[in-house]
Amino acid sequence: MAQQVIPTKIEQVEQVYKVREEVKPFLAAHPELVNLLLEARPHFERHFGQDVVVELRFPIRFCCETDDDVFAAIQSPFDVETTLAKEKKFWDDWFGEASGRPGGSLLIIHTDFVGDSG
Repeated sequence: MAQQVIPTKIEQVEQVYKVREEVKPFLAAHPELVNLLLEARPHFERHFGQDVVVELRFPIRFCCETDDDVFAAIQSPFDVETTLAKEKKFWDDWFGEASGRPGGSLLIIHTDFVGDSG
């Protein structure tokens, strides 16, 4: 039964995140991260907007490094100062505590600047 729950939860993650194909097996191997990502989505929306795109991808690796964490890359349309303030509020309000839970050490919050809305 648990094997059926994980694909369903991964599908739920794919509905609310942009998930690179190579990340899917990692998610399947780390159900605690999948649960954390599902919990995280409303917090991303509260701080960065309901339509925020968050892409799940691996960081750039160098020789002999392994995929042992995932970037949740926020596609921020805001200027740097606004984005940094939003990141700090996201940390203070939720991720600072959540990062200490199971799966939290596997997730790195990262920001990609995709434009300036003001």
